[in-house]
Amino acid sequence: MGGWPQGGQQPQGGQAYGQPQQPGWGAPQGGAGGYPGQVPGGFPGGVPVPPRRRGRRVAVVVGVIVAVLVVLGVVGYLTKKDDATDAKVGDCLSQWSGVITVSQMPDIVDCGTDKARWKVASRHDDTTDTKLCTSEADAKGVISALYWSGSGKKAVLCLAMTPATTYQDVTGIGITPFGFNEQAFQQLKEQSLKASGQK
Repeated sequence: MGGWPQGGQQPQGGQAYGQPQQPGWGAPQGGAGGYPGQVPGGFPGGVPVPPRRRGRRVAVVVGVIVAVLVVLGVVGYLTKKDDATDAKVGDCLSQWSGVITVSQMPDIVDCGTDKARWKVASRHDDTTDTKLCTSEADAKGVISALYWSGSGKKAVLCLAMTPATTYQDVTGIGITPFGFNEQAFQQLKEQSLKASGQK
């Protein structure tokens, strides 16, 4: 009788035909769980994990963005360049030369330093008419004008010299007549300083 079992016989080993020899897919393993890795209570893979809450992640991202914006705002405030477009009467400006753009405007500087090359004698907003400064030459010591226009703003600054103004500052902005020399500069500077109340 070798070979295949007959009729209602069971194969050796006590398992019926069609039954797996070892526990496998779909076959319960020991314990009350039923499937491999299953614990009592019927949840595959272990203890159920609650779904992730996105609220905390969003709060962290928003917090980081706000912190970055605050830092950028502080840095921007601390590094803000005050230039001639913000100048008021009595402010002093650093040197410049030639025709400049708004991004090259001279800085507002402390009038007591060697960087102070020009003093704002008057300011005229909403115009680019530099002739307004001509009438202030004798009364306020004005020898030059600086004007700009753009982004809906325009203004003219009428400028007097400061004790730190040099011959090169004056010739560098192109306001000197033919034959202007160091001696003529010194006389002009003396007049400008007296008229603007700096001497």
